[in-house]
Amino acid sequence: MYTAAFLATVLLHELAHALTALAVGVHPTLFNSHVDAPPAGPRPEILIALAGPVFSLAQGVAALVLAARGRSTGPGPYLGCFWGYSAL
Repeated sequence: MYTAAFLATVLLHELAHALTALAVGVHPTLFNSHVDAPPAGPRPEILIALAGPVFSLAQGVAALVLAARGRSTGPGPYLGCFWGYSAL
């Protein structure tokens, strides 16, 4: 379960980089663990670089909020905290 969650968060993180690159007009190449994009200037490169960490932070906060709202027995809260920790 940990491996699947880790791979999902890495994929979403890299996808955020790739979608931001497309939004600023750069055509990226998505590899298995990173996004490679041709140089586009300082502003687009900063936006592309920040997209992944900002998305991961938002994903972690959302997972922690969901875990806090769903206080119950069973693996639910622990799974939410795990997703939050993985994303942060």
